[in-house]
Amino acid sequence: MLQSALRKHLREQSGGTLELWRTADGCGSLVMREVTIQPREGRLRISGRSSAEAGVALFGVCWGSVSWEGYADIVGRPEIGPDWRLRLVDLDTQLYDLNRQSGGIAEAVWAVVRGFAEAQIGRFAFDLAPQAAELRALLGLFAGQTRSAALLGALQAMRPVGIAVEPEAVRVTLAIDIPTVPPAPRGPEAALTPAQVKRWEAALDRWDGFL
Repeated sequence: MLQSALRKHLREQSGGTLELWRTADGCGSLVMREVTIQPREGRLRISGRSSAEAGVALFGVCWGSVSWEGYADIVGRPEIGPDWRLRLVDLDTQLYDLNRQSGGIAEAVWAVVRGFAEAQIGRFAFDLAPQAAELRALLGLFAGQTRSAALLGALQAMRPVGIAVEPEAVRVTLAIDIPTVPPAPRGPEAALTPAQVKRWEAALDRWDGFL
């Protein structure tokens, strides 16, 4: 679900191509192909073959155009806020040539690719509020007869407190402050029957002998 939302945000086209940036005049573009989104040391890595072009449009012609083709790795740390929106922060972009080497990349290309890639991904936000609402409703059903105002209030105050990237999923840790319910008041104890009184007196006699 998260991968699908991220691909949609990055405007995935047919064939799995992601267009991260394109100017209206056509002189600037940044495209990623064969994109994979995978966990990497507690972060998410967006990686794929990439191409970029940057120039200045003048009289219908792109002047000073600089192009590049290679591979791009964009790594970000997932973070979830109190608004239940998951974002990627602390973004880091690495560029490589077609041989997966990091040297020899023009500074102009580096600035364009890094700037627009990180800006586009930095605007991504995955809303988990609908899933949180479903979970509240489910927990409310489990509460059964004890659907007190305090318990329902605790479910409404459920909040995310952590997030972790695992090999197969991104796990969100939740917190719910369960209210302390005082014990129900006890009614008066029933009077002892004559047989129970006799057993009680016999037990006292045995304790008297022991003491």
